[in-house]
Order: sequence, then structure tokens, then C-alpha cells
Amino acid sequence: MLGPTGSASPETQWKNTRSANDAAYPSGNSMAAILFAELGIIEGKPSWIDEARTCVESVGLQLNNFPSDFCMVLCAWDLIANGYQTTSFIGAVGQVISRDIIELLNSSYRPQALTRYEPAPDGLEAVPHVLVCDEERCRLPMRSANEILEYIAEETQW
Repeated sequence: MLGPTGSASPETQWKNTRSANDAAYPSGNSMAAILFAELGIIEGKPSWIDEARTCVESVGLQLNNFPSDFCMVLCAWDLIANGYQTTSFIGAVGQVISRDIIELLNSSYRPQALTRYEPAPDGLEAVPHVLVCDEERCRLPMRSANEILEYIAEETQW
């Protein structure tokens, strides 16, 4: 309904109820930052990581004044600023040993780790293995549950 001046009357104006900060559910900026960062890392697309950085920077002043209101934005920033680790599981996911290895990987607390599952490339042996890489280098492939357990114990020591 338009008022006498041709503008929307106060009763009919749209009210923006969305908030830039995180509440019971993460904000859109937070989810965009997390998704851009994780997908940029997994897909090897630095431009997507830059987009994640832009999402974080869009709430910069508010983040500086009220950091506890932006917990998911801070998680995205932590991933961008402090580095990450990719864990690639390569092999046939249906194999029994594969399920055991996946369970071991998923049972540990590794907040900076992103896990990808890939089928073995054609022509390579189908023995499942795990390849753990950080931003600059990769460890030797791990092929047994014992190797994975040793790695997890080493990574989760405080």
C-alpha cells in the first residue's frame, strides 16, 4: 500500500530481519566463508579462498568489536590464516579395509583437516591408501589401519 507521497507506508515496508552475526544458525556470510574456504582448498582454487577472505573481511569492524557473535566466521578465518591439511582417501570405498580406514579417519579430532574420497585412477592398483598433505608437502601414503592409527596418535598429541 502506498502512502500519500507515493512511498511505501510504514505498515507495508519490508523489514530486514536477517543478521550478519551468528546465532543459533550460522549467518549467510559465515556459511559462504566456510564453504568458499573448504571448496577452494579441496578443489585447489585460490580464487575461492580469496572469496572466503572477502566474506570474513565484510564483517571486519563488527568482528573486531564483538568476536563472540561471529564464531563460524572465525572458524573460516582460522582455516584460511593458519593453514589446513587435506586427507585424500584413494581406493574403492566399498572394500572392508576401506570402511575401517574411513572410520579411523573420521573418529579423530582434526579441525584443520579436510577429507576427500577418490576412486583409484585407472591402471593403478586398487589397494586403498590415504595421502595426507598440508599446503606444501605430502606424507608417504599410508596403506594399513596401523599406519593410520600411528598417524592419528601423532597428530592428536597435545
